[in-house]
Amino acid sequence: MRKYVASSPNAELIGGALLALVKNVNHEDIEPLLKKHGLENIQPMQWYPEQPILDLLKAIADGETNVSENMVAIGIKAIETIPFPVEIDTLEKFIGSYGTRQKASSRNTTAILVSEVLGQGHGRVVNDTPYPDDLIFGYLWGASKRFLPRGKNFSIKPQAKTPGTNDEPVVFDVTWEV
Repeated sequence: MRKYVASSPNAELIGGALLALVKNVNHEDIEPLLKKHGLENIQPMQWYPEQPILDLLKAIADGETNVSENMVAIGIKAIETIPFPVEIDTLEKFIGSYGTRQKASSRNTTAILVSEVLGQGHGRVVNDTPYPDDLIFGYLWGASKRFLPRGKNFSIKPQAKTPGTNDEPVVFDVTWEV
């Protein structure tokens, strides 16, 4: 899937999934871009067209400083701002349901995020969405910190892409101490 290009002109995201844009630790770095793209006052229960959000993320990605850090910070904060069902209380349950929950926060899209538990303390997430890989890395980092007991080690390893193929899906190998 092409990065930063909505899979459909009617694709939308629910505001609750976007609150991290205005509440992340690096908010000051992206505040002017939020205003420019009309996203400074996000309402949790409102649906937003996906393309302006992707345009905002592309503007962040095209920045000159803190690009990866800003994307990861947004992803980490999203895990704090998105409400989760009470049954999602472990990293294994988070990873097992991540792809399904991603579909629930969007509509009119063909973007695919596949997540699966491969075994005890091991999962995989495949990002075939228009969203940047650093953002997905941030989600996974935030989920690991939120759903693992304090002091448990974890690792998130993006698998290498074929050089020159930025739109190729990225596979994240996630492992954690059980």
